[in-house]
Amino acid sequence: MILLTPLSRIILAVRRMNFMIIVSAIALTIILNCACRQKEMQSGLHIPDSTLNISHQKCLTDTSQSYYLALPPDFDPLKKYPLIIAFDPQGNGNLAVRSLVGAATNFGYMIAGSNVIRNGYENIENAFTTLTNDILNRYPVDIDRIYAAGFSGGGRFAQILSQMNTTIKSVISIGAGFSFDQSRPLRNKVPMLFLVGDEDFNYLEINNSKETLKLLGVQYFIFEFQGKHAWPERQITDEALLWFEFDDCRRNKTRKNDPVIKSYQEEIYENATRFMTDHDMMGACKEYEKGIAFLSGLTNTRTMIKKMKFCQESTDYKDKFDKMKSALSLESRLQQGYISALNIRDTLWWRNEIRKLNQQITEEDDPYLLSAFKRVKSFLSMAAYSFCNVSLKDIDLSRARKLIDIYQIVDPGNPDGYYFNALYYSMSGQSRIASELFRKAVDSGFKDFQKALNELPEEVYHFLPKSITQL
Repeated sequence: MILLTPLSRIILAVRRMNFMIIVSAIALTIILNCACRQKEMQSGLHIPDSTLNISHQKCLTDTSQSYYLALPPDFDPLKKYPLIIAFDPQGNGNLAVRSLVGAATNFGYMIAGSNVIRNGYENIENAFTTLTNDILNRYPVDIDRIYAAGFSGGGRFAQILSQMNTTIKSVISIGAGFSFDQSRPLRNKVPMLFLVGDEDFNYLEINNSKETLKLLGVQYFIFEFQGKHAWPERQITDEALLWFEFDDCRRNKTRKNDPVIKSYQEEIYENATRFMTDHDMMGACKEYEKGIAFLSGLTNTRTMIKKMKFCQESTDYKDKFDKMKSALSLESRLQQGYISALNIRDTLWWRNEIRKLNQQITEEDDPYLLSAFKRVKSFLSMAAYSFCNVSLKDIDLSRARKLIDIYQIVDPGNPDGYYFNALYYSMSGQSRIASELFRKAVDSGFKDFQKALNELPEEVYHFLPKSITQL
């Protein structure tokens, strides 16, 4: 059952009240933290809103740092507004802002998307301080309602920065498991919402974050939706943004928005009832769990808890739970096995293995196994990407040649595969071939031009327009 969750009544309630939302595992995780393909990051589904004022801003104290800023349609400089600071793994502040556009258009937030903080960027504390100080000095921010959100590596940055800065009150992390810098004291434990698609290659990592979060005493919820490793659909982010709204209601009882709380509570019950009507007790249970996590401390959730436990006692739930647990166990074993195989198996073995994996995806009837196989394939692509990246940085061309060939077997047509080939031939002194392959990468959708400008010589990227080469 595909369930769409309308938020029109909640949004209407906000407007009527004139209430503004004024929101081997460790080593492998390190390897994958900086890996994110362009085609999975881009989403053509976030349509620009003509009523939204989005501008590009340079920080006054350091003009090398910039961000995109969205203001609510009815922005009044005499009022104070809540602020979301958003991070994209490639430093695409415009994409980050537009992916959370509902915060501004529906709820009245300001949204700032960093163009500086990205995967591989080291001085994130300084960049974050520069960004926030610039916004606070130039715009009317409600300093008690500053939030952080991000996708993939951007989600990790949002988490880490929230642990360092007590100004951040809550976090939404998309497509990234819990990140904790153990070299620092945990100064700030904020409520964290984790969003993950059922085909996201980080699904297992996020699921495995539960024990650490519980051990540290962090309030959290894992919000699962149908999707891959990408910024989610507008409908999903609009609902997720209520996490910030309800956080403010808990901390500031005078701003408790009863109509919004009641509307969301009704949505939860209606959705759970639809699942139960379709005899999907697992779906109903997840809906009640979400309602309890979002509304705890704001309204009486005892009935939800009772209904959730009723669902968990059903045969349908127990059967699905066992299947899900078995699929996750298989997924973990496959991930670990494939990581080892990247080091020791040849391309012939990989061709056969990917053929079998594709066949399993085509023929599998069990939805939990099907999602697991799809996630494994995406995970394998990201792992191959990371291994290629490392071998080229180490100038280990023999190893790089083999890994690039494997990467293109695992994920044929991915523009990063063409890019790695271009970089390989450039490092081998064959600039003409490198330039042809880089052009093919660009034509196929490669967009990380900052990376290309840093790694390729000019004779390879000579065909790029000046608007790109002068970045």
